[in-house]
Amino acid sequence: MTLCVIFNCLYVYSQEIKISDTDIALMKLEKNIVDIQNSITEIKETVKLSVDTSSILTEKTTKLEEETMMLKKSFQDLSALRRQITELENSQKDIEVELKKNFGNKIKANEDAIEIILSDIYRLREDIIAGRKPVVSAKKPFKEYIPYVALGVSVISLIVAVR
Repeated sequence: MTLCVIFNCLYVYSQEIKISDTDIALMKLEKNIVDIQNSITEIKETVKLSVDTSSILTEKTTKLEEETMMLKKSFQDLSALRRQITELENSQKDIEVELKKNFGNKIKANEDAIEIILSDIYRLREDIIAGRKPVVSAKKPFKEYIPYVALGVSVISLIVAVR
């Protein structure tokens, strides 16, 4: 019996292995199917990564859109503030022109009165330094007091006009 088993084994090994074109085509087909399955697996992984990347990109795009909207709103606010500043500057210029027009003569009169008053103060100071007794009680004509009175009236009218 042992001899029979050996003989059968030898017979199996000694047989010619015949592979037909169909067998080769089937093996190639099987290999192609395995390759396709591997490709499908790779595609699934790529799609999964793509979805993750897409969600990240969508999130970042949304954040960028929100920040852009905030920047746009800030720019609009800045533009509105700039317009208000320009309007206020123009208004201020108009007020300055109006004040100069209305009170220019009074301001000039006040400056003249201040010069006269300062010259009187310097004269009194020089008299005191020189040891001369300043003449305060001397009678002056009313014309010399006009700058003092004009200054007081101008200051009062300016205060009333500003309020």
